[in-house]
Amino acid sequence: MSLSQFRGHLSCASTVMAFLLTLAIGVAPAFAQSGTERTLGDFQDGIPIGFPEGSFAFAGDAGHDATLTLEAADRSGAAADHMAVQVAYDFRRFGSSARHRQPALDFGPNVTIFDPSMPTADIQLKFDEIWERQRDAEMGSGRHSFLFMPGEYGSAEEPLLGKVGYYTEVTGLGASPGDVQINGKIEAYNRCFDAPDRPNYDLSNPDVQCFALNNFWRGMSNLTINVVAGSADPAEWYACQAGLPFNTWAVSQAVSLRRVHINGIDDIPELFLFDACLQRPGFASGGFIADSRPGGVINGPQQQWLTRNSDIEFWSNAVWNQVFTGVVGAPDGSTFPDPPYTVLETTPLSREKPYLFVDEDGDFQVRVPSAHVDTRGITWADGMTPGRTIPISDFYVAGPSDSIRQINRQLARGKHLILTPGVYDVARSISVKRSDTVVLGMGLATLLAVDGAIPLKIADRPGIIIAGVTVDAGTVESPVLLQVGRRDDDDDDDDDDDDDDGRGGEDDDDRYGDDDD
Repeated sequence: MSLSQFRGHLSCASTVMAFLLTLAIGVAPAFAQSGTERTLGDFQDGIPIGFPEGSFAFAGDAGHDATLTLEAADRSGAAADHMAVQVAYDFRRFGSSARHRQPALDFGPNVTIFDPSMPTADIQLKFDEIWERQRDAEMGSGRHSFLFMPGEYGSAEEPLLGKVGYYTEVTGLGASPGDVQINGKIEAYNRCFDAPDRPNYDLSNPDVQCFALNNFWRGMSNLTINVVAGSADPAEWYACQAGLPFNTWAVSQAVSLRRVHINGIDDIPELFLFDACLQRPGFASGGFIADSRPGGVINGPQQQWLTRNSDIEFWSNAVWNQVFTGVVGAPDGSTFPDPPYTVLETTPLSREKPYLFVDEDGDFQVRVPSAHVDTRGITWADGMTPGRTIPISDFYVAGPSDSIRQINRQLARGKHLILTPGVYDVARSISVKRSDTVVLGMGLATLLAVDGAIPLKIADRPGIIIAGVTVDAGTVESPVLLQVGRRDDDDDDDDDDDDDDGRGGEDDDDRYGDDDD
């Protein structure tokens, strides 16, 4: 059915029918009203819409149901055209989903998917809820992923102010960063440590120490931030940060900022790598930016940093060592060590991290960027990042309750692997043996070694990519946490790999030590 036909069926004098869909994923193609059943194919074949106002139940699969609500609204001219286009797009997405029947996705309870129809206040509440849990949970078991469907969020009047704590990942689901627009800020602040006898964050206490030296394990990717200063209750300790006219990202190590574009306010620098509030900013020590346009960067007391294949307006200063490779706008490194800038004009060899996105038909896909040599700048300046796209149906989407045996069985059958947020107890190795397999973690998914196991073994096969996975030592010492290839003395029957070329990964962290370290 053409768009003009669809508009003709919707428009009646100055009135069109506005369609509001409450759930789009996993919906079956048939719906009914007053005992009359129509399929989405009927609409594509040009059958006019003749239903009165009301709500209509969609029969979903895997327990997913949805409701379509029809409302009469007085719309004419451009408004009618806009409504017709929007409704046509919604049904076009339904038609594709119904024809190809992607299986219903379950990313588990620790993944929150936002869409532009949600009120900013509701999104803000979810951010605040998870941040309250995670802001001090340095060695906690909580893992969380916030996913933004393509569209615009927040506004100049009501900015979205997202605070990012431990083990929290904020990701846009567009094909490129510009497909998700955040009007507001997505930030990480200093963590404050109090004297034992005082309430947390009591800044009247001179013994309070606030810094970002412990701000590990969090990330942000694949979105655009249009900085809008917000506000908070003056009684809240973060009221200062909320009102600042730039984005604060006060972090230290095991933290990534990938495929992020930041637009600032007038000539104010867009990104501060430390917390400028509390009259004592405190140190931060290490982080990573890649494939991003962060604008002007104020380094301040940030001791060390790595920026790769990005486009920056300027970098303010160095402390110990700031490293730039393939970065447009990088500072002059010719006088190292004064200041201590290490600069490579191009990156000798790199591959960007795979990322989840939603295509124009509303289907989830995984984009796997290709490897390149001698590169400079971002990958998405002229469109989608070069690489290959893998449909989500080619992945086994695992959760912490899945057995390792089940995960290995799916890998052996040729599936790629998505590890949803959580802590996975691994008493026998996850074995990745097939060439070109992609293993993608969400929300800092963590593999915890149990009884001295090696949590992750990778065969010496070409094209294997491991990304976004944290591997933790357990209470019993493991020989290694991540094994690539076969050791000469390895007698593990599960590991029958040949010795071919191995490959690496992105955002993979191995951790040793006691909880108190």
